[in-house]
Amino acid sequence: VAGIVAAAQDGPMKLVLAPADCTMQHLLVRQRGLLERLRSSDGPQQQEEGDLGSQLRALQLRLLGLVLHAARGTAALHDRGVFHQGLSPLAVLVKATAAGDVALLSGFGLGAAGRASYCTLSLAGSGPDGLEPLHVLKYRAPELNAGIAGDDYAHFAAADVYSLGVMLNTVLAGAEPFPAAAS
Repeated sequence: VAGIVAAAQDGPMKLVLAPADCTMQHLLVRQRGLLERLRSSDGPQQQEEGDLGSQLRALQLRLLGLVLHAARGTAALHDRGVFHQGLSPLAVLVKATAAGDVALLSGFGLGAAGRASYCTLSLAGSGPDGLEPLHVLKYRAPELNAGIAGDDYAHFAAADVYSLGVMLNTVLAGAEPFPAAAS
């Protein structure tokens, strides 16, 4: 797996390929598993419950750090006129380093450099299971999904911030804020 990393805000933009350990989505799935195990435990007397609670808190702190790191990277890209337009936990790759986790932003197929242009997603999917774009739609701003966003920097920057907010809500609540609608 490879990700794209932007240089610090004060330096020139450098895009590099870097190996990643997992995606933020993998960590969210682990978080949901811990929450389910905690909810299904028989009582507070179990030693395992304390261990699960400690694991959950550590994982939530790790996820919060990744959202913050992704937000800083997104801000650096916005300063350079680059917009992702498809941020989701699948687009945040995680690289563990001695100094802590690093969030690598990937999947810029929907982003635009310079003049922003609107791009729609295919509902059929492009991932091996055909579900990745549908997953991304949960994190995209409603105006992008509906095709009514303006064609300027402010709209695309706001849409990326919206996506980061949905990711933050997912980390804090332990579930996505908008369950899939029954059709």
